[in-house]
Amino acid sequence: MIRVTLWENAYDSIVHGLEHLEAAIENDDAYDYKRVVLDFCHAAELLLKEILFRIDPIYAFDKNDLFKKCIDPLHPTIEELYTCKSLEVNPLCLAVDKYAPELKKKHNANLKVFSGEASKLRNKIQHFCYQSTVSEVRGILLRLSYQLLCPAFSYLDTGKKYDPLEKQLYEAFSMENVLEYYKGLYDKEKRDYSIGCCYACGSYSLIITYDGGYPTSCECLACKFVQENILEEDYRECPECGAPSLVYSEELDGGLCLWYKCANHKDGGIIIFMEMCDSCNDYKIEDNCLCTEKEY
Repeated sequence: MIRVTLWENAYDSIVHGLEHLEAAIENDDAYDYKRVVLDFCHAAELLLKEILFRIDPIYAFDKNDLFKKCIDPLHPTIEELYTCKSLEVNPLCLAVDKYAPELKKKHNANLKVFSGEASKLRNKIQHFCYQSTVSEVRGILLRLSYQLLCPAFSYLDTGKKYDPLEKQLYEAFSMENVLEYYKGLYDKEKRDYSIGCCYACGSYSLIITYDGGYPTSCECLACKFVQENILEEDYRECPECGAPSLVYSEELDGGLCLWYKCANHKDGGIIIFMEMCDSCNDYKIEDNCLCTEKEY
């Protein structure tokens, strides 16, 4: 009997994607970059479906199709599911966000990176005559890997040994050489800066720029993540280090701390769960808000 699980299928796509990535970087080949995007997006889709399957298989399928094709839509047979339409990327991400919220809260996943830029690039490759840049493709691959693929592996906790994807990508893109080049450039500019671990892609290539003693921007040399024009009043207290250095990132849908205890070392930091409070015009940080604390 031939049996391949969703997880094994996803892992296989990642292995193939990494092989194409090495070839793409070595030969600067458009075909290999295309294959990496398709393989990594395929892996992301399968991993999210695996997460839903472990909770309840029906969550991974279109509800209308379940009611149309299954005798008991809430308890379909595996043969009936073979004929049903599974969720496309956007509803799939919404379902995972709803039924597996700990993927975001505990494992710092960002589903938007898949439902947004990565899915858009895959559609352009599959259905259009598309044009892109190596920098754009590399950045999307780094963010997709660090923000979704690795958190999904951690969430599923299969026990299978594998090299962290962000480490392989970091080495493949030769970020150490790039970092040394820009450090020399910034030193000549006499820029007040420090280097941290990027919250978007995990690479030790986040340049944090200071003005007047506090960070006003940060940019990643690897994946091109950027947070610009940060004002002093944008900062909140970080629950990890206690410094008033936590700023919300709309792209990452969470908070990142730019203080050295959290960001300026190779261990990096974690994305802090932040969302607007329903009772006041401020953020809840890890489900806590100052307005509720003031009530006691």
